[in-house]
Amino acid sequence: MNFFNRAVLSVSRRKIKTILLMLIVMTIFCFEVAIVTCKNANIKVQKGAVDIIERSLRLELNDTDYHQRLEKVPVTRLPNGATLSQTPNNQFESILMEDIEVIAGLPGIDSYNITTATFAANPVNFRRIEDENADQYSDQRGITLRGNLDMQKDKDIISGTLQLKEGRWANIDDKNVCVISEELAQKNNLKIDDKISFNDYRDKAGSKIYEAQIIGIYMNSKLINQAMAGDTYRGENLILVDLRFPEKVTGCEGDPLYQNATFFVEANADYGRVKNLIKEANINWKRYDLLDDSGNAEVLCENLGSISKICQVMFWFCIVSGTVILFLNFVFWIKQRIREIGIFISLGKSKLEIIGQFLTEALIIFLTAITVSIFLVPFIGKKMTNYIVLEQEKLEKENNQIVEQQIEGPDIHNEEIISEVEVTIEKSSIVKMGLVTMSMIVIAVFSAGSPVIKKSPMIILSER
Repeated sequence: MNFFNRAVLSVSRRKIKTILLMLIVMTIFCFEVAIVTCKNANIKVQKGAVDIIERSLRLELNDTDYHQRLEKVPVTRLPNGATLSQTPNNQFESILMEDIEVIAGLPGIDSYNITTATFAANPVNFRRIEDENADQYSDQRGITLRGNLDMQKDKDIISGTLQLKEGRWANIDDKNVCVISEELAQKNNLKIDDKISFNDYRDKAGSKIYEAQIIGIYMNSKLINQAMAGDTYRGENLILVDLRFPEKVTGCEGDPLYQNATFFVEANADYGRVKNLIKEANINWKRYDLLDDSGNAEVLCENLGSISKICQVMFWFCIVSGTVILFLNFVFWIKQRIREIGIFISLGKSKLEIIGQFLTEALIIFLTAITVSIFLVPFIGKKMTNYIVLEQEKLEKENNQIVEQQIEGPDIHNEEIISEVEVTIEKSSIVKMGLVTMSMIVIAVFSAGSPVIKKSPMIILSER
């Protein structure tokens, strides 16, 4: 009987020890592949996210200029002695359409989107989502409307926070249309092409009612941060509408309130040159801030890069600890078989052939473990990637709150991009990690068997 046949027979006879060693190998291999998959997915996401961020610039009101203009507004004195300053109209605190059009017409601008402020409105012929046990006294008891010129370029849609379940997003030519959440649709038995009505929540009985046709239903892939407290502003009650619809419902038709305008740079255009052209545009720059999303890209790279570092540390920890664990197991494996080794030596078997048998046994266990692990790796890889992402997301969220508040255009920040990682197990990763694991086993077997090789046959036989 040759050493290969003896190896197969030995593995089959030591069932419990074989299964335990097999589980160890499976665990090491699965973790190696999962860590590499997480790192590779992070790199792909980082590249894709930066590509999107770096190709857009955003126009917003300058806060200092706004407050300076607000100080010049006539002040109303209240009976208690306090003063109240109110903006004269929406245009006072809005991005001006004429300025948007100037920038949109510059060379290198591929497209643009305008997003309105979020407005509370009263749902006339449908019910909103609310917590029945919550105190609604100070709440407007309504829903929220947010208008977009091109709905597909809404910050939450680009980031993947809102995903289309059925129907379509509104485009530039649509009027009096809306896209609602699947929760609202289910609660009110609403479907595509149905019409829902709204009016001003401040005058529910007397204000004009406006209808919007449902052209799409979205689902929330992540929780939307509420702009204000109350069920009116909860994510499920957000209704996306065409650009001019909110001003009608709020009784300000002809006086829109545009919160920001995002300009997307052509793919082949020089980003820096286009940015300089925008800065030179003939508009009142004292009124605005131009936010460069390439700066946000640097922040994103740093945040995502920290996940890569975590994966790198975890990978080497797995390699080192896995090798040590395998070494200790093979030391025990060989130590329990000193009598067997002595008998083989008595029969004239060389020590190298004996070590070769142990290595063959280990490789048989390895191949069996890898075969089983291939079916487990996709599940483990996905779970581990999501766990690392979510944990890192929690750590980064507090540190990046200021940055996140500035990101109003595509709003592609760490929380939203990373959470959308699609885990793909590549065959090359399985092959590479398989070779790494096999190398660890070979090193462990030779390291554990070296004391046997160094000992003389007399000493080995005396240890039986």
